[in-house]
Amino acid sequence: MIKESYRVVFRRDIVPHLPACAKDKSWFGEGDISRPCDVNAKHRPYHHSTEIW
Repeated sequence: MIKESYRVVFRRDIVPHLPACAKDKSWFGEGDISRPCDVNAKHRPYHHSTEIW
């Protein structure tokens, strides 16, 4: 298991946002607008939870 992972992105880089991942529908956070990716969604793209801009 990887304990720490992150992605370094440029502000104009569209790749971190495509293709869209399956969202974790059980997550309830402030605003409820952007949910994290579902780590259990097999056969779907996954995005790092931490991006460094």
